[in-house]
Amino acid sequence: MGTITYTKETVCYTRTDREELYADLYIPEKGAGTTPLLVMIHGGAWKAGSKEMNQEWGPFLAQQGYCVMSIDYRLATPEYATWPGVTEDVRAALAYMGERAAEYHVDPKRVGLIGDSCGAHLSILLGLEEEFSPSVRAIVGVYGVYDVKQWWEHTQTSRTDDPVRLFMGGTPSDMPDAYLEASPMYRLEQALQRGKMKETPFLVVWGDEDEVVSCQQSKDFVQLLERYQVPHRAIEYPGHKHFWFSILPWLEGGGIGDEPNAQLIPELLDFLQDSLK
Repeated sequence: MGTITYTKETVCYTRTDREELYADLYIPEKGAGTTPLLVMIHGGAWKAGSKEMNQEWGPFLAQQGYCVMSIDYRLATPEYATWPGVTEDVRAALAYMGERAAEYHVDPKRVGLIGDSCGAHLSILLGLEEEFSPSVRAIVGVYGVYDVKQWWEHTQTSRTDDPVRLFMGGTPSDMPDAYLEASPMYRLEQALQRGKMKETPFLVVWGDEDEVVSCQQSKDFVQLLERYQVPHRAIEYPGHKHFWFSILPWLEGGGIGDEPNAQLIPELLDFLQDSLK
């Protein structure tokens, strides 16, 4: 484990028309140079979850010398669809740290994005932002939602809460263009066709028994990266499902010492070191 001392701060990084949004910052002690920034975006079907889900990853990664920002963002309800407003939240988080780079001793040109489930979805959309994409040097997606329409179809038979419709504010037939625009697979391919994002390395991780977000989403995403020769690493964990990367109060596991996180740690650290050096 890491040996670098860190401090924790909780900050309000932006305000929407409904609420203040907060982030937990895990800040390593200042050394001779600046540190890379890791922005962590939690999962929860865009309608649940919080920054506290990364309560073990934040300290651990700070002890390795990374400044970590674990964020809250607006959550969807039956009365409140958060697309595309949620993209404003993740942009605001990165802008907040960019404006305070000197204060937190971070290098705004060495940014890594880490998300699980719908947090992986938001991480990739953030990485595609023209303002920030040159600074994003690494993206980690853990059992991510990469095709929003495909996940809407999957949830029609696998669950009753219809999270994609709540998030988007309608069905694919209601708003086909919006579903395309909200899908990392589509958006990334469009960017790659324009010659963008070809040098951004990805780490794509999933379990082969995931019934919440089909592992085919991750496999299809990896195939897209292979097709355009984007640098990437792919890890499939046999026998693992969903909900193992981060802490959920109602489920056992999710800690950095639990499996398969314990197996993932050396792979993740090696990827981050290579990508953010």
